[in-house]
Amino acid sequence: TFLVISSIIDLVINSSGKAVDITSARIIRLARFVRLFRLAYAVKAFTSLRVIVLGILDSAMSLYWCFMIVGFILYVFAVFFMSCLTEHFREQGGVGEDGLSLNLTVQYGSMKEAMLTLFMTISGGIDWSE
Repeated sequence: TFLVISSIIDLVINSSGKAVDITSARIIRLARFVRLFRLAYAVKAFTSLRVIVLGILDSAMSLYWCFMIVGFILYVFAVFFMSCLTEHFREQGGVGEDGLSLNLTVQYGSMKEAMLTLFMTISGGIDWSE
């Protein structure tokens, strides 16, 4: 609102065509100068925002490699659990009808399900006891 009012006053003073009091023009120019300080403060805030955004973008490659390593570890353990599950069912003579066998088949029945179960386990989506 202050900016709008000062701009309107400046417009009225400059467009009147009469001799304008120089002190009022100087006051308006001083108000504009103060406005520049406020703008400079806002630019400093944007500089901080720019530094934060650039920091996040620069760390994207490291984040990508972290996801790749976690994915590889999940893959290795999924293969291990599926191998153990296959050996367990081979010794048992097939998939049993009990609750444990059905639960193991649901959670580790395919590579996708095994990796999803392991990811949910490490991220807090599922407990080991379930």
